[in-house]
Amino acid sequence: MMFISINENWLSEINFEKYKNFSNTTKLWGERTHSNVWSGRVIYNNQFENLENENKQLLDSIRNKIILDYNLSEQIFPDYLGLVKWEIGDFQHPHADGEEVGRPHIYNWRHFGCVYYLNDDYEGGEIYFPNQNIEIKPKLNTLVFFPGTLEFLHGVNPIINGIRYTLTSFWTFDKTHSMNYE
Repeated sequence: MMFISINENWLSEINFEKYKNFSNTTKLWGERTHSNVWSGRVIYNNQFENLENENKQLLDSIRNKIILDYNLSEQIFPDYLGLVKWEIGDFQHPHADGEEVGRPHIYNWRHFGCVYYLNDDYEGGEIYFPNQNIEIKPKLNTLVFFPGTLEFLHGVNPIINGIRYTLTSFWTFDKTHSMNYE
């Protein structure tokens, strides 16, 4: 059975603080442009300064929890890990991470989406699931994951005040799309 999994107090306080401090102090945020909604808002895992061991621990723990929660018999692999900065006005329309209606999805190998919340001191920015009629504003240090199917369409309400920082990862059964973090 598939469902939305919400896991509070996910990382140890030490590892949580490392990611939170990195998101607040890094100078890697680029210039935002109107031509690409993600420009200036994403830092990729290979840019995370001095967090390689923490990334491995984070991804291993997420993998194990997804396998446990969904009682999977197959191995899963991360294809992406990125830090995302959501500023006032940023939002995301409902979408599925691995499926689209009437056409092949550009990332059709993505079986699960995952969002880890580094802060909660912002207004707006709730993740919502229209098919389940659920809206969530997770506390900091909370991990949320869900299947990448159309059943689990999800979006993000506009940020009204403050900045929202999240780590996003996607998971696949297809090892050829693995980001090879090990």
